[in-house]
Amino acid sequence: MRVLDLCAGELGWSKIFAARGHQCVCVDLKEPKEIPSGCEWYRADVLEMGVVRHSFKRRDACLECAQKIETYLVGLPLGIQP
Repeated sequence: MRVLDLCAGELGWSKIFAARGHQCVCVDLKEPKEIPSGCEWYRADVLEMGVVRHSFKRRDACLECAQKIETYLVGLPLGIQP
């Protein structure tokens, strides 16, 4: 299963999914201390990204590897009030 983890932080959820054999695409502004096997990490501001047919596009980058995502994890960006 492919997992997209937005506002991934220190990859808490992604580490759990990756340890169970899933492929994780992690997106956050802050680079985590460790990127485990099974995880791909991208620096991006999720508030500036647009979703188009399961592809995530930014002005300067396209995360093609995020295609065919089966599970989405979304954390709350720091500084954003619910």
